[in-house]
Amino acid sequence: MSNRLTQARMTFEHRIDEAADFVARCKTGRHGTVNRSLFVVNQLEWAHEIAVLKIVVASENFFEQTFGLYVLGKRTATGFRVGRLRRNISSSLPQILQIFRGDRNFIGWVEPTEIIERAARWLKGGEPYQTTLTSTSQLLVYVKKMRNVIAHESDDAIEKYEKATRNLYGALPKRVSPGAQLIQPPPPAIPYLNGATLFEAILGTYRLIGQRIVP
Repeated sequence: MSNRLTQARMTFEHRIDEAADFVARCKTGRHGTVNRSLFVVNQLEWAHEIAVLKIVVASENFFEQTFGLYVLGKRTATGFRVGRLRRNISSSLPQILQIFRGDRNFIGWVEPTEIIERAARWLKGGEPYQTTLTSTSQLLVYVKKMRNVIAHESDDAIEKYEKATRNLYGALPKRVSPGAQLIQPPPPAIPYLNGATLFEAILGTYRLIGQRIVP
């Protein structure tokens, strides 16, 4: 049987690759009878938005599964194991995830601050989440605001997204929408991002997160 932590990372990476492949296919797709792109620009923006939404969902599953496995004392395939603050835990993964939820139907795994605080209560030094998520939190918080606009399009979500975009880009671009920003270069306010577009930078950042949390 494969290592559960390593399998969780592999599943996460596979979802990222699928999202990247979906966008690539949309960008290279050609019209069946006319020599032009299959999709117009706003449809390509939708493709990027859908891909990011799928990546965020995959990241939530990855954080939840790996966190639970580390709390249970599991090791990675390379033998890596984190220090735990609560050692005498005899539970299955579904049981420990239910303990995290308590009497709530849902707890978030998309806000980096919440994950860091949760890690501080269960794992020594909050690692491997604290360092990794702190160093990437600026992008993750922005992606969360993107996700909210893509999924809900509420006035509140749009207002928060516009404010975050203005802060990152120095001024509001001519078109403010997740898809429009995703196909453009990443914001200079986040200097560690690599990639020709913000979407490529997001792909690389989430891959790096997976590698650091499950080495």
